[in-house]
Amino acid sequence: MKINSSEHVFYQVGHHSKSKLDLVRSLLSTEEVVKSAFDAADESKDGALSASELGHLCLALGSSLEPQEVEAALQTLDTDGNGKIEYDEFIRWWKGEGAKGFLY
Repeated sequence: MKINSSEHVFYQVGHHSKSKLDLVRSLLSTEEVVKSAFDAADESKDGALSASELGHLCLALGSSLEPQEVEAALQTLDTDGNGKIEYDEFIRWWKGEGAKGFLY
């Protein structure tokens, strides 16, 4: 199977995103900490993280993602494909149960 150049770029970006997300995961030590960090990052208070809010969450935890990395992370954590990361998707990712695509 041949990978086209855009898939290769996305794979490379995804690889870097995974390392940065793994750092974020390691800093979220308990479900209570996960919930608190998620709620703090949910600036719109709609129960889901947008790409921007996900980027802010990662930055607040010391893991700065480039815009392309945030997009790769969003596509991976957003398992229902609605363009946002709901808390249940986020907690499943944190537990290692729910992620898709190039990163996991």
